[in-house]
Amino acid sequence: MIPVSQAPPIALDGFCPVTLREVFDRNSTDRAAWTKGDRRFGAIHNGRTYLFASAEQQQKFLANPDTYAPVLAGCDPVLFAERGQMVDGKRAYGLVTADRQIYLFADETNLNRFKQAPGNYAGAIQQAKARADAGNLYR
Repeated sequence: MIPVSQAPPIALDGFCPVTLREVFDRNSTDRAAWTKGDRRFGAIHNGRTYLFASAEQQQKFLANPDTYAPVLAGCDPVLFAERGQMVDGKRAYGLVTADRQIYLFADETNLNRFKQAPGNYAGAIQQAKARADAGNLYR
């Protein structure tokens, strides 16, 4: 346990990533996918604080956080691939892909660039994931 004042930034504007993934898996247009998390049920992963709708959701996340967390801890993959910059993406410019990965982009331009050619960014994303696994990417 750490004090809230020392916790990393809150991911997904405080929405529950487990609910998002599970509801989206059933129906990608269901607005219930965006459920606010409860500060009583939080976890830190890759330099972000995630909040969950319930203790059950928290435990699912803790069992396999990369299944639920945004790719690159929510940083814009276009800016990472093209400039090597880790810039926070925004939920407003988010995308859940067919393989159920959550991507966040800094702006609509980068979101659209990614949608047009996601394969262009796959190598950089894999490289970033490998660096994260080695423990030297995220803050």
